[in-house]
Amino acid sequence: MSDVLTGLEAGGLFPRLQERYGLREDPLALETPFYAGAQRQHALETLRHLCGFGDLALILTGARGAGKTRLLGELVRSEGGRLEFIRLHAGKLDCLDAVVRALYRGIGRRPPEGQTSREALAAFFTLSEEATCKGRRQVLLVDDADQASSGVLRGLLEAFRCADRSLAAVPILAGSGGLHEQLGLDRDEGLSASVHAIGLPWFEREDIRQYLEPRVLKAGGKPSELLSARRLDQLTTLAQGSPGRLQRVAHAVWLDMATTPGKMAGTAMRGWFGSIRWVALAIVLLGASWWFVASQYDQVMETESGRVKPEVEPTRAIVTVGPGSEQNGGGPVGVEPDREASSGETAITSPGAVSASEGLDGMPESDLPVKEPEPEPEPEPEPEPEPEPEPAASQAFEAAMPEKFVILDEVTSMSGYTAQLVAGYQEQTAVTFIRRYPELEGLRYTRSVRNGQNWFVVYLGQFESREAARASTEDLPSSIRSQQPWIRALGDI
Repeated sequence: MSDVLTGLEAGGLFPRLQERYGLREDPLALETPFYAGAQRQHALETLRHLCGFGDLALILTGARGAGKTRLLGELVRSEGGRLEFIRLHAGKLDCLDAVVRALYRGIGRRPPEGQTSREALAAFFTLSEEATCKGRRQVLLVDDADQASSGVLRGLLEAFRCADRSLAAVPILAGSGGLHEQLGLDRDEGLSASVHAIGLPWFEREDIRQYLEPRVLKAGGKPSELLSARRLDQLTTLAQGSPGRLQRVAHAVWLDMATTPGKMAGTAMRGWFGSIRWVALAIVLLGASWWFVASQYDQVMETESGRVKPEVEPTRAIVTVGPGSEQNGGGPVGVEPDREASSGETAITSPGAVSASEGLDGMPESDLPVKEPEPEPEPEPEPEPEPEPEPAASQAFEAAMPEKFVILDEVTSMSGYTAQLVAGYQEQTAVTFIRRYPELEGLRYTRSVRNGQNWFVVYLGQFESREAARASTEDLPSSIRSQQPWIRALGDI
């Protein structure tokens, strides 16, 4: 079955698809178009922005087959003219010396002599800062980072953290969802603050349809046939949300050679019930016959024993109340059985009958002694709530470039639109960017909070409309225009 699903038997499955559906090429072998759904486009834009102007190392996480390698390939394809990518093979990163050799080989130099591995690694990041100042920032790609040594990867992140992160080469580590824990970032707040994680979710049913439909059309197929409701349900069940597994099962589904787990389980259950149904029927018949014989035996034994339950003679109690009673001689209340009664009821007789408003011995009910209720204990006084401590006054923030800094309340109170150019957790990122482009007089930056940390945003001017803000970006340097500045309302920053 695995050979059928993967299409690896002799000849493969695609020739059969060609013959059956008249396809020009294999839809699953097409690299384009890039699927932007399931947060893939958002992840790609985040990588583009932070690689160009960010001050954070990046971790791309997702389960096996989620499409991490495909996303990195699209990043290299779209940003290769602006960024310099250096690939590091995770399987060879078993020590810092191997990392140093790979990094210097990537820039065409030899590692410096007479230095330790950590010193040579720090020297590489210094060289990468010089490359950024010349207009070409470097990016270090480590795919399948789970296969590399955790200590080596932490050493790489530590070296990046100690460098000027707004200019140094940006590490991108791609791996499974447990990579963050594998690197011990949960236990190291300092190192975790210099890392930004991006997760890739699974494909849903609609994601699978949107992913395959343009490829089916490009290959000459009909979505109404290959992506019908029944086949789409099968693809969703068998792919289990994984784009990689979808590539392996789609051929078999389209050729009606795949069976979903639900159908396989139903067939197995029907076979199991068929094998035991006769045994179950025999057990039911045996139990019914035993119950019938047992009930007949009880009836016969009850008849032979002749047991009859005696009837209980009912009794009635007569209660005499009052001082004028001849039967009781004015004595205390008496109770005697009335054997003439046969109804089992209870009668109360009183020669000196009293009304409901009178009590014993003809006394008014109001004159009878009444037991006073015990006083309820007084409730204990509730303790007064302790006053809440007053919040500590936050430390005043002093901008490193006050002539370009605008407080957040003033920015959000403005009307109109602006162009956001760069953002980061470090103020130095904003300051470095503004100093790099002194000719742009309208550059300003502000400070907000993101994930509990300071978040610095650089924006360009105030415009009445979105179109005016977008038109202002046409005169920006090409290095900024290539980042696709974000046109947004000032009140949303």
